Amino acid sequence: MKKNLFVLLTVSVLAAGCMSASQHASDVRRGMDGDRLTVGTVQREIRVGMTGADVAGVLGSPNIVTKDDLGEV
Repeated sequence: MKKNLFVLLTVSVLAAGCMSASQHASDVRRGMDGDRLTVGTVQREIRVGMTGADVAGVLGSPNIVTKDDLGEV
């Protein structure tokens, strides 16, 4: 009896976590709508002389930060 209950509970939890591929794709698209980085956004928002903090505030924080030979970001 306990084994059957355990199996039923496990299958129920696994089935509850499933979603269709089309539903997942629409969720991903909906989440990315506001995060599009385009040339127009850069030209409209970024100006010469802005600090790195200002740029990060407009475009969001970078995923990857690299330094050149002089140690500058």
